[in-house]
Amino acid sequence: MIATDDLSQAIRAIFTERLHLDTPGQDADLFEAGVLDSLALVDLINELEQEFGFRLSLGQLNFDDFRSLDRITQFVERSQSVQRS
Repeated sequence: MIATDDLSQAIRAIFTERLHLDTPGQDADLFEAGVLDSLALVDLINELEQEFGFRLSLGQLNFDDFRSLDRITQFVERSQSVQRS
């Protein structure tokens, strides 16, 4: 399992290197800041699934899980634990 700080940095790298999006602070609302919209969210989920090896079904989709970098990190940690079980 990846340490939380390393996971957070990897997620931030996905935003900057793959999605070409600048992110505000760890707990800033990415939707309110205009970083994420519905199309960017789909791209982000695809990148997270590829990078961290899990699948997100529509039934699991909760926009609040993607509101900030902190929440995305927590979501990926949970998704990886479920995938390993």
